[in-house]
Amino acid sequence: MSCEEIGYADEVEPGMEARAMAAYFRTYKKDGSTPLQPTRPDAVECNGKVYIILHNVNGLLSVYRWTNHGQLRRMKRPPKPIFEMYGEWVGGA
Repeated sequence: MSCEEIGYADEVEPGMEARAMAAYFRTYKKDGSTPLQPTRPDAVECNGKVYIILHNVNGLLSVYRWTNHGQLRRMKRPPKPIFEMYGEWVGGA
């Protein structure tokens, strides 16, 4: 399986960046912990599926798959090439 970066999230679909960030921060609001600040979300394509990657200099924070219906689904086990591109989990899983 190969993955390639296709740009920033908003370049793929307008509004996708804000939706991914909101979902990420909403997760931390539920459990009361402090989230790590991500950089601008990237969009990556693996086997025809688009993933939105939230990361920072330390590594991977969260991964969302963009479904055919335009929804974001948080991934507990993203494709292995994503780990090779962005490093290991440093927050959220």
